[in-house]
Amino acid sequence: MANSWRGDRLPDIVRSMASRPRHEALRGLVTELLREGFGAAFSELEHERYLVDNSGRIDVAWGATVIELKSDLRREERDVLAGMPHYLADASRGSAPGRTTVGFATDGATLLAYALDRGTLAPIGRYDVDVEHPEQLLSWLAIRNLACARRRRGDMGFLVRSCMNGDGWHERGNWMLRRLPGALFQHCLFQRWSPQQGRLRGRSD
Repeated sequence: MANSWRGDRLPDIVRSMASRPRHEALRGLVTELLREGFGAAFSELEHERYLVDNSGRIDVAWGATVIELKSDLRREERDVLAGMPHYLADASRGSAPGRTTVGFATDGATLLAYALDRGTLAPIGRYDVDVEHPEQLLSWLAIRNLACARRRRGDMGFLVRSCMNGDGWHERGNWMLRRLPGALFQHCLFQRWSPQQGRLRGRSD
């Protein structure tokens, strides 16, 4: 089923995202990506979740991952930089110990990824969707989540952090980075990343 979805539906989703769709249409596309691409249960996804202090709302939240939906990041990136620290701090309060909260901002065509480093917003990647290679979007998302997991030395998260020196797909000369996204995406799918527990379920090969 997953392979069929990636072949039949994912290309359409990426093409739609590339057009910078309206807010609710983009929400639907992102929700489908999380559910079908990463196995998110419907009950785990939260939409328009209010911050604890009621100072704003998170567009989409899934465990330790928060997503802010924008109309056009070319004009709204400053808004993201102002609001994302509050969203990440709020989400981290309910995250499992040792799990880093990851934030994404997207207008569909572009995705920006952030984490908090000692309370300061830290960019951890940028991806411009490629309609010719739709699976790269899932791979990029998987890498950004796994690379931010504070896990013990020697595990998958540590290996990713050790070899990542840039934005993955933009590091064309790095053969290891070119091969990591696909492998990590498969690892994420088959081991079933648990956003609540901040760990991978199942056994590793």
